[in-house]
Amino acid sequence: MFQLNFPREICANNPSTMTRLSTFLLAFGLCTPILAHPQNTDCNGVLDGSALTDDCGVCQQAYLYDFVIHTVVFVDVAADAVPGPTQIVVMPDDPANPYWNASCSSTPGCTDPNACNFSSIATEDDGTCGITDNCGECQQPFCYNPVTHEVTYGTEADCGQIWVTKGSKSQRFQRSESGLGILRA
Repeated sequence: MFQLNFPREICANNPSTMTRLSTFLLAFGLCTPILAHPQNTDCNGVLDGSALTDDCGVCQQAYLYDFVIHTVVFVDVAADAVPGPTQIVVMPDDPANPYWNASCSSTPGCTDPNACNFSSIATEDDGTCGITDNCGECQQPFCYNPVTHEVTYGTEADCGQIWVTKGSKSQRFQRSESGLGILRA
């Protein structure tokens, strides 16, 4: 039987002498290599981490998603994540991951951080930013039909009637709990 003997410093996992072999057994004064495992750093700088760079160039992490209370907890190494009874591990490039490639496309919404309906995920301002009225209510722009008195929310581009927003010529109209009101000058 042929046996390989490695110097004792390699068996002691001395980083200056051990390069590619990462795990050794020390038995009877002999060292036997078990597994060669190259270590990689992910896009977040985590050794053997699970983060990946999406098509938009954004580094995305794996996360634990709680499907009952809808919370997300990001993890550095997905293999080390221990999901609870109502959690699943979502990998960065999972087709169901809403964060993957999210910044590649335009997400319309209110991009004004001072607006009462600011959206942190919006990448394109669609003109729907609201203001807080004197009663503390968030007043969002809306489309008003003067014939049916119907109020609909959407964007100005989708409105075929009167677009009502702060600073518009129709700003004398304001939504209230009882419906649309006309403000007197």
